[in-house]
Amino acid sequence: IQKMTPHGNKQGALLTVENITLEEREREAAFEKEKNETLNSLIAGIAHEIKNPLTAINASASMIKDKGQSPQFREAFSTLIPQEIERITRLIDNLLNYARPGSSKIAEVDVAEVLRSVYELSRTTARTTHIALKIQDEDSLYLRGDKDKIKQALLNLMINSIEATKLMAARDKAAHSIVLEALKQDGQIIIRITDDGVGMTAYEAEKCTTPFYTTKAAGTGIGLSLTKQYIEEAGGSMQIKSEKDKYTRVEISLPALIQRGRYE
Repeated sequence: IQKMTPHGNKQGALLTVENITLEEREREAAFEKEKNETLNSLIAGIAHEIKNPLTAINASASMIKDKGQSPQFREAFSTLIPQEIERITRLIDNLLNYARPGSSKIAEVDVAEVLRSVYELSRTTARTTHIALKIQDEDSLYLRGDKDKIKQALLNLMINSIEATKLMAARDKAAHSIVLEALKQDGQIIIRITDDGVGMTAYEAEKCTTPFYTTKAAGTGIGLSLTKQYIEEAGGSMQIKSEKDKYTRVEISLPALIQRGRYE
């Protein structure tokens, strides 16, 4: 668009176009930087996680010549090697699921049914940890998504809560609990998992869904990344609030069905 100045000179949108082009280049540069940082993190994480079990396998293999006849060594070797190989296999499977998630089986999901299943599985795993289940308006909790992925996402979160409460119980020798609840609110299904375990710092809560970020000695840092991915695939979002040595609350928001076969 051009216009005449009082002196008869033309002014146009050239400056604006140049500014837009510069902004686009800056955004592209920022995107490439973020992508490269993520890629470097992935490579470093893969190398670190695979190196640990390989080191254990190599150390055990190097001892076969000297201790191969020892029944104790053979028993330890036969236990360690499969465990470390399984650890590598699990890491690779998780990486493949993260990089190329399998095709989703989209269908109507009864959220209350999924929560009851997750509750029963978690209660068995928790043993000494108390878990409370609260479901509001059970008959109306429906959404569209991949039932298996949503269930796996909730199980991942519950396992983290169980581990956090057990660590806290080991410290203070007190009873601790987890609350798993679901309700319908403003066209959304809200699922909350709250525990009074060891909690996280603000930095840890912010970074915990980043691939390969973990505070666990034997963790891979993939579980919460996949969890977030599964929730977002279903059109939802996940927020994590936590305070060190006090609590962690994960809140998942998913679009509800107003009735069978329709989104709200």
